[in-house]
Amino acid sequence: MTAIPAEQTALADLDALPGITWRRGDRADVPAIARLYAEAEAHDRNPERMSLSDIEEYWDSPRSVPDEDLILGHDGGGALVAVGWSGCNRSITEVRRVHLGGVVDPSRRGEGIGTALLRWELAHGVAWDRAARREGHGPLQMRLSAPVHQTELRDLAERAGLEAVR
Repeated sequence: MTAIPAEQTALADLDALPGITWRRGDRADVPAIARLYAEAEAHDRNPERMSLSDIEEYWDSPRSVPDEDLILGHDGGGALVAVGWSGCNRSITEVRRVHLGGVVDPSRRGEGIGTALLRWELAHGVAWDRAARREGHGPLQMRLSAPVHQTELRDLAERAGLEAVR
């Protein structure tokens, strides 16, 4: 795996992307997040869909802390163009799992947004693990799901040093 930066460095890399403002999300952002996922999933012909109710369920789960684990990118007009989710599973100690997820507006791909976003997701997962690690906790596992036909996402994951596992 390539070197994972400190979370503050990864946030600075996001802030350096031109024309995008980053902030943490809140419950009121869920409909916009669902719309962006739906648009990208249709574009990517992703067979798995992230519905509004799926996002609400994750948001409301006692294992989820989206106000810490989620970051949103908006363009100059206020439109949501990127979502990064580093879902730290705080209830499991044997294996410390972080689900890496996110989406970039298809019209904004190729600008380095996904690369910077994944770097933040990885950095956030490592920072969470370091801050919350206790004796007896198992290894940290960070996972990103990428359908076989989504070569752009698979390539992004491989460039970040993630190992493909079936």
